[in-house]
Amino acid sequence: MNLPLYKAEEDEPYIVTDPKCAMFLEEQGMLQKVKIYALYIHGSGLFILSPVGLPDADGKQNSYHQTRQEAYEGAKTGWKRISANKALGAYDSWSPESDMGEPNWPKEPATLDAALNFAFEKRNIDSPEHPIIKRLKGIV
Repeated sequence: MNLPLYKAEEDEPYIVTDPKCAMFLEEQGMLQKVKIYALYIHGSGLFILSPVGLPDADGKQNSYHQTRQEAYEGAKTGWKRISANKALGAYDSWSPESDMGEPNWPKEPATLDAALNFAFEKRNIDSPEHPIIKRLKGIV
């Protein structure tokens, strides 16, 4: 699922669902377009959402984002382990040497939409009246 995210150093990431706010944040260089992947970590029962930055308007993509996205896409058909390779400036990925079987998927959240609603429940820029938009525009 492709989404616009607002992320400033001092703020948690926010999903941006208001088109006018997305346009304003993009003009300010404060909007990142990402693809959200839902990940389940086998054994620990941890369910996480992982945003991966998409290519820019010129089609260029950060090598970390590109290799992580490739690993996630490969994980749709089989287990993958990924690790950052700082020397390469990208991610390495491996497939297991033996059959790990099907994952033990959690019951909740049941869908990616449900996970997004939960993850961004209080971090959704959904109107020009949002405090972050007002702060950025200098409206007190």
